[in-house]
Amino acid sequence: MADALTQLRALLAEATAGPWRTGAGDPFHEPEAIVCASGLEPGLGERILFRANYYFPSENDIALVIAIRAALPALLDVVEAARATLETADNWLSDFDGGGARREALNDTLDALESALGSLDRAAGPPPVAPGETEATDG
Repeated sequence: MADALTQLRALLAEATAGPWRTGAGDPFHEPEAIVCASGLEPGLGERILFRANYYFPSENDIALVIAIRAALPALLDVVEAARATLETADNWLSDFDGGGARREALNDTLDALESALGSLDRAAGPPPVAPGETEATDG
């Protein structure tokens, strides 16, 4: 997952800076679009990053992409912090000579955190492929 996080951070750094918002994508049909003023000279208006397909409702899809784009840096920070906490706690527990209910409860909590992070690893799938690169295949 560390490689996936590194690649996601790199893609985020290369993407058009936010904030992104919804806007009109076409003056004639006005389907929803993701627009952004970032990177343009002041007074030049906004640039369309993505335009929705006019024939299919996609307002919710656009809202999701914008929300994910805004939340991704914080989500990546949380995952990295959780991994660091898990590693520290695992190291501490391996040196801990005690036992009992508190240690078992802490072990259970750490196991649950590890399981949740594992679910995230599986959901993330293979690391994203940066533009211009080809996807590695097993073979």
